[in-house]
Amino acid sequence: MQNNNIEYDLFTNLPNEILGHIVSFLPNESSLETILLSTRWRDLWNKAIVRYGTAEDIIAVLATFLTHFDVLDPLKHPRKLQFHFDEDTVVLATIANNGKLLIDFSPWKKVTQIQYELQFKLNKEHIIYLSFPSTFLVTTLYLKSVNYLTSDVASSIVSNMEHLEKLVIIECSGLQSLSIDSKSKLHSLTIIDNLQLKSLYLTTSKLKYFRFRGPLCWIWPEYHFNLSEAMLDFRLGPNCSNFKTTDFDATLLTIKNSEVLSLCEWTFEDLYMNQSQ
Repeated sequence: MQNNNIEYDLFTNLPNEILGHIVSFLPNESSLETILLSTRWRDLWNKAIVRYGTAEDIIAVLATFLTHFDVLDPLKHPRKLQFHFDEDTVVLATIANNGKLLIDFSPWKKVTQIQYELQFKLNKEHIIYLSFPSTFLVTTLYLKSVNYLTSDVASSIVSNMEHLEKLVIIECSGLQSLSIDSKSKLHSLTIIDNLQLKSLYLTTSKLKYFRFRGPLCWIWPEYHFNLSEAMLDFRLGPNCSNFKTTDFDATLLTIKNSEVLSLCEWTFEDLYMNQSQ
């Protein structure tokens, strides 16, 4: 009998446990490519753990989520977490390869913009709310859309990650003051599109990569770094009307020894034009 050229997907009827066992033999980078094979594989990778609770439970739920993640066989435990609490509020966490963790607060309900400060303390001597497991070491953390409601939560999360090497902070509306304190392993810091940021305090003795895009703010480093790479994009102009050329001196000390330095054209033109007027 002719099969009329019907192609059968041999994996369609396999249980998730078998699919996970198959993928476990592949390197992590190759295993993720299975999402291109069929919607069945894609749905498997996109599966998320859903939890409910209060704002105070977020740290514990995130720690449990990381504890059960098996880096050798990630399909044993979903890579995504949805934590719901209060009314119409949710935080999303996604584990990627090579110790990367994305925490997205953007689904939170819209609130009136309120100025707030965010202090990230990465030193061991600071209070640790809950120890994160050693089975999955977070070396890269992406924080997106932190607002004043979630700033304490974000700070607590960072405080627990003593192996953190790279921190990326993206689109934090309402954030006006940011303090990053790390005398441990943090060597890469990226701050992108935090449009209300006015002051940045850096106590990061091992920083090697510093990237900043957004309005020009006061940058106060405790150390003069020997950066491998620096990128500063202040094309949106100063965030404060009373910003003076001398206020940029501390930033110059931060970047002066960079091996690779990228500056947008506006930075010096506008600063020194204002000085000459």
